[in-house]
Amino acid sequence: MQHISGRQEPPTGNYKLMPPLETQTHPKPVAAVKSAYIKPQPPQGFGEILAYCTWIETHGYTKRHSRPIRYSESTIESKKATLLSVAKQVPNILNPNQAKEYLQADTKLENSRKNKLIDDLTGFYRYKGLEFSIARFPEVERFPHVPLESDIDFLINHVGETKGAFMQVEKETGARPGEVWRLAWADVDLEHATIRINNPEKGSNAREFKNRSSKLVSMLYSLKKPRRFVFHADNASPKAYSNFVHEFYEQRKQIAQESGNDRLLRINFRSLRHFKGTSEYLRTRDIYHVKRVLGHKSIKNTEIYINIVGFDDNENFICKVAATKEERINLIEAGFEKVDKDGDEWYFRKRK
Repeated sequence: MQHISGRQEPPTGNYKLMPPLETQTHPKPVAAVKSAYIKPQPPQGFGEILAYCTWIETHGYTKRHSRPIRYSESTIESKKATLLSVAKQVPNILNPNQAKEYLQADTKLENSRKNKLIDDLTGFYRYKGLEFSIARFPEVERFPHVPLESDIDFLINHVGETKGAFMQVEKETGARPGEVWRLAWADVDLEHATIRINNPEKGSNAREFKNRSSKLVSMLYSLKKPRRFVFHADNASPKAYSNFVHEFYEQRKQIAQESGNDRLLRINFRSLRHFKGTSEYLRTRDIYHVKRVLGHKSIKNTEIYINIVGFDDNENFICKVAATKEERINLIEAGFEKVDKDGDEWYFRKRK
């Protein structure tokens, strides 16, 4: 007889019926066991170092050319990093004798680095009212590395749009990396190909550079955005520049490996300033002109560009001969320097 109610009879056969849902039990997943992480403890004197850096940010001054100047943010960060590096090597950085013993015993550090540590430690201990006296270490004079222009241009063309423009600005102005990093659009006149360095570092003079290359103008046009600064966002973090430099080093390493050119590894943002200084002196033979270009307050800082070893080697130059007035004008506009004359033939050269 057929059932007409809505209730269905269970099917016949050897079936295993599941228990009601409310009575079913589901095993809970086993939580993954996380490896123990021990947060590294700050070195002894960490708080005092931060307090000192905060103090020099608001009260600290350095004297440059008989006038007090506040320490820049980058200088304060450098001092903090220096003091922390010492604090990690000595049991207690608040003990000047331990810092002194560390400097005298460590043979891996170059003397120039040790003298930098002495300068920063002296200021820190003076702030803490502690006596610290140590003789400076003799330094070996070294000339800065001046890269070839061909290597600079190759790197500029392969590091990407932003870093390439950054390097091109340095190459054409000789500005310090920090000065270029703080370059604002208000200081750039693309219509007249003019760049002004209005935020100089180390007490240098402000500078203006007119008639920059069409290559640089084109590169800056590609970066044009509605913001204040050229190379970073208005709300960039304090570590933005260090990240920018680190990315450059990684790119440089990869490009050097792929191109098989190890000379690229010696190019950094600072070496472009040295290239500009030596190039300007070679072109003009006017040390005071180089002083104005680099913004130096003292001619002593500029004299090093006269004596750079190997800069005048003939193998580092391209030589050209011009027989007509038009050829001579073209070579001069291209940055070539006249070195000799034989009748109607003028001899020019330009660093590679």
